[in-house]
Amino acid sequence: MKEKMLKIKWLDHTAFSEIYEHREIKKLKPAEVTSLGFLVGEDDDTIKIVSEKGKLKKWKGYRGVAVILKSCILEKKELVEKL
Repeated sequence: MKEKMLKIKWLDHTAFSEIYEHREIKKLKPAEVTSLGFLVGEDDDTIKIVSEKGKLKKWKGYRGVAVILKSCILEKKELVEKL
């Protein structure tokens, strides 16, 4: 199976451990992230991409797995290889 390569711009939940005043907290926002990866799964709520895939003899596997909530996706684009 040949996986699609995607570029996904999404909002990531963030946590801050510093001490803030109430007025400062109002200014905090989620991080905007851009991820590139091979599409390996999708359901009603999530898209699953990986940054690396490999084979070694009989083993086949993936690294760099990201599970992204669809409700956090700002933009999704399929990347096409140009030869």
